[in-house]
Amino acid sequence: MFKKTLILFFFLPLLFSAQNALVFNGGFAVINGGTGPGSGSGNGIYVVVNQTATTGITRLAGGGGIISESQFNYVKWLNSATTGAFLVPFYKTSAATDYIPFTVTKTSGAFDMMLSTWGTPAANTALAIANGNTLGTANGVYPTASNLWSVYGGSSATAVDRWWDVNAAGTINGTMTFSYMGAENTPALAVVKAQVWKNVGGTYQWEVPVYNTSNAGFMGAGAGNTSLTANTALTGFWLLIDQTLILENTVVNSDMTCSDNLAKINWTSENENGIDHYVVEKSQDGINYFFLSALAAQSLSCQSGCGIFNYNYNDPAASSGYYYRLSAVKTNGETNYIKTFQNSCADALPQTEINFYSYGDNGYMAIQNRKAGNYNLKLFDAQGKLVLEDNKYLEKGSNTFSYNLSFLAEGVYVSRITSEETSVQRKFVITK
Repeated sequence: MFKKTLILFFFLPLLFSAQNALVFNGGFAVINGGTGPGSGSGNGIYVVVNQTATTGITRLAGGGGIISESQFNYVKWLNSATTGAFLVPFYKTSAATDYIPFTVTKTSGAFDMMLSTWGTPAANTALAIANGNTLGTANGVYPTASNLWSVYGGSSATAVDRWWDVNAAGTINGTMTFSYMGAENTPALAVVKAQVWKNVGGTYQWEVPVYNTSNAGFMGAGAGNTSLTANTALTGFWLLIDQTLILENTVVNSDMTCSDNLAKINWTSENENGIDHYVVEKSQDGINYFFLSALAAQSLSCQSGCGIFNYNYNDPAASSGYYYRLSAVKTNGETNYIKTFQNSCADALPQTEINFYSYGDNGYMAIQNRKAGNYNLKLFDAQGKLVLEDNKYLEKGSNTFSYNLSFLAEGVYVSRITSEETSVQRKFVITK
């Protein structure tokens, strides 16, 4: 029989101490209720390991461990400058087969570590949220990338359905060993990379994927694990992805500008290994795109001085409100979506701005409208299925409406508002 401990203290960190070590021999610590970073009411929940040695957490023959399953349910290891292999015996549930240990083998960095992991459905939600924000609010900074399932492209098949948060006050270096359940959309271990979303100079962005150096087979009931290249900067939010379905860090800059009634899409690439050409597409609704142009990869004809490649495409039919999608096609025919832009050129029709956010089972639509009139409001899921529709008369200025979203699952959705003169839509994430 498994013993469970449910941790529900919201005001103070919880400290397990047995000669400053946390020892498991069949029992479980269930961390529950973390909603944001830091300590105190409404923020992070912690198991604090006040032991600088790698033996600060010990798992005996009886098994047992820690259930986190949410970003802000942390194990905080006060390890100062200590190096070595710090293993956290995470479990998805208390079932013996759901053991998914996470190991940080630290080589440098004099900082404490805060570690958490959580499984997700196919959309990889709940998405990691930038530290400094709070779950369930509208101020979150969330990651977007073509290797995440989204209405703009990509596929859930490109990522293991689990996140890992490695949090510290500064940079820590070393290696990591991830474990995950076989049911969590597991790709073949031979093609797994890890990719981190992190703060670089004040901006959160995806870093170049890190290759694995070994695959240690399977653990538990179909759980797999993989270890990564040494001396990686570890702090950030990690996903495991299928390296055959993503690009190297090909496009380093991309934007859209407006001038002379043209929508101008510009991008810069510094690594085009395996890239055949780029494709620009256009859409009125942000879901259904039609082809505009294909531009051959410059690296295919470059003989010397190769490295940085600059591209641009000008659309003379630059009607406001349209979406543009940039993608890269590899030499093996695979397509990877890079970025989606929305046209906001100066010839805009009367514009309507939408902000949609959720909290629990409630959704809130805030509309800033420049013209009074009758509008149609629609909500679509990630497959384009209409899940909610409403007709409203909007006054000029600010309008706010609330909706019961209890019948909807967590995931990525699109809100759209249309009238005789305008059509505007926004993507958002429902978290509960």
